[in-house]
Amino acid sequence: MKKFAVALSALVLASGTAYAGGLAEAIEETPPVVVEPMEPTPSLPGWVIPAAIIALLIGVAVASDDDEETVETGTGGSDSGSGDTGTVTGNTEGV
Repeated sequence: MKKFAVALSALVLASGTAYAGGLAEAIEETPPVVVEPMEPTPSLPGWVIPAAIIALLIGVAVASDDDEETVETGTGGSDSGSGDTGTVTGNTEGV
């Protein structure tokens, strides 16, 4: 019986030290919050640059349109002195 009392007292002392501070609150780990980066907003709308390129191409096409031709008409050269030279502008397809 003496062995039983020694073993029981040892268990009581050991169990008392296990609960000396009481039960601690459970430590819960929160899942990490993933922050998605925002896409940067462009400073110009997406249609401005293509519209500017199209306007530039139209301007180049209009500026290089050479329907008018200059044709000098006259009877003599520049040394004849007759002053009979003229300049015709416009559609010269029938000339």
